[in-house]
Amino acid sequence: MQIFSLVLLLLGGVICLYIGAELLIIYAARLAISVGMTPLVVGLTVVAFSTSTPELASTLIAQINGDHSNMALGTIVGSNIANIGLILGLITMVKPLEVKRQIKTFEAPFTIGITLLLWVFLLRGQITRWMGIVLIIGVVFYVYRHIKKAQKLKHSSDVMVEKIAKSKRIWYFLLIAIGVVSLTIGGALLIKGAVGLATRFGIPDRVIGLTVVALGTSLPEFAASLVAIMRKLGDVAIGNILGSNVFNILFILGVVAIVKPLSFSSQFLNKDVPLLLAFSALLWGLVSYQKKLGRLSGLLLFSCYVGYIYYVS
Repeated sequence: MQIFSLVLLLLGGVICLYIGAELLIIYAARLAISVGMTPLVVGLTVVAFSTSTPELASTLIAQINGDHSNMALGTIVGSNIANIGLILGLITMVKPLEVKRQIKTFEAPFTIGITLLLWVFLLRGQITRWMGIVLIIGVVFYVYRHIKKAQKLKHSSDVMVEKIAKSKRIWYFLLIAIGVVSLTIGGALLIKGAVGLATRFGIPDRVIGLTVVALGTSLPEFAASLVAIMRKLGDVAIGNILGSNVFNILFILGVVAIVKPLSFSSQFLNKDVPLLLAFSALLWGLVSYQKKLGRLSGLLLFSCYVGYIYYVS
C-alpha cells in the first residue's frame, strides 16, 4: 500500500475516533448530569471512560489482528504520558486549573499506585488473563467508590442537574451507540495505517504505539478538556485526564489481557513505564503543594513531554 494511502487511513482513523468520542462525551455526560453528579465526578468517571474508548478500540484491534502487543501496550503507556505532559500541560498553559482536595489525597496517588501495579505485572514477563481480572476488579472498585461519593454529594451545591425527557434519553443512547461504532471503525483504520507505516519505515511497533497512535487516541481527552475549561468546568478537565489514565490501565489493559495475554519488549519494564511513573509523580508533586495548576506548571509538564518524545524517537 502506498504511503499516501496509509496516511489517509491514519487520518481517517483519528477523525472517526474523534467523532465517536465527541458523541460519547456529550451525551454520556448529559445522562450522568441528569442523575445529579458533580462536575469532578463526571470528569473522573463518565467523561474519562468516554475519552478512553479510542484507546480500547485501538489496543483491542492491535492485539487481536496480528498480535501487536507492543503497539497495544505502547498506546496505553504513551497515551497516559501524553495526557499528563502534553494535554494537561497545554490546558493549564491556556487557563490555570483549581486543584480540589480529592485530587491531592486520592486521584493522583491512586494513579501512581496503579502504574506501580502495572510495573510489578511487567516483572512477570507477560500480562496474563488473571492479571487482567485483577485490573478489572480495580476499576470496579474505582467506579463504585465514585458512585458512592456522588450519592453522598447529591444535594451539594456543586451538583449540576439537567432534566432530560424519556424520549430524549432514547435518542441519547442511540447517539452513544453511533459513537461506539465510529470508535471501532476509527480504531481499525488507525491501527492499519500505523502498522503499514511502521512496516514501511522499519519503525518498531512500540515506538509507533508510544507516539503516533498514543497521540491520535489522546485527541478526545484534549478536545473534552479544552471544551470543559472554555465552559468554566475546570473540574471536568482535570478529572477527565486523571480518570482517563486510570481507565486506560485498569479497564482497557484489563480487557485486552483477558481477551489475549500480552507479551512485550523489555523496554517497557526498563524505560517506558518508569517514565510514566516519573510523569505521574511529577503531577502529584505539583498538585500537592498548589491550590492551582498554573501556567508555569503547564510549561514544565509540556517541556517534559517534548523531551520524552525526543528520547523515545
